[in-house]
Amino acid sequence: MRRLDYGDAPDRPRTAMLFGNQRINLRPVGLGSSEWMTAEYAVSGSDDLCFLTEFSPDHVLTHLRTRNVEIIEGPTKRHGARGPVTSVYCRDPDGSLIEIASYL
Repeated sequence: MRRLDYGDAPDRPRTAMLFGNQRINLRPVGLGSSEWMTAEYAVSGSDDLCFLTEFSPDHVLTHLRTRNVEIIEGPTKRHGARGPVTSVYCRDPDGSLIEIASYL
């Protein structure tokens, strides 16, 4: 694994661990959900998961909306393991944050 430090705010640096085409974003200690989009119930063991798709963000939005899935945010530009991605965010039935990202 390789450490990546990134972010636009010098007073709140972000850190991720890279391995191959994968990336794990490390959550800073002490940040609440208003400062870091995360699981609805952010407790030890809760998940923030990202899935890659080859579909466009518009296709993802349409798919989720036809299934009555609430969109939390997106499409929005983010930094992925391989470069810029466009992401759509929703929650799973347990309240975990789900990111669906595309390199398109």
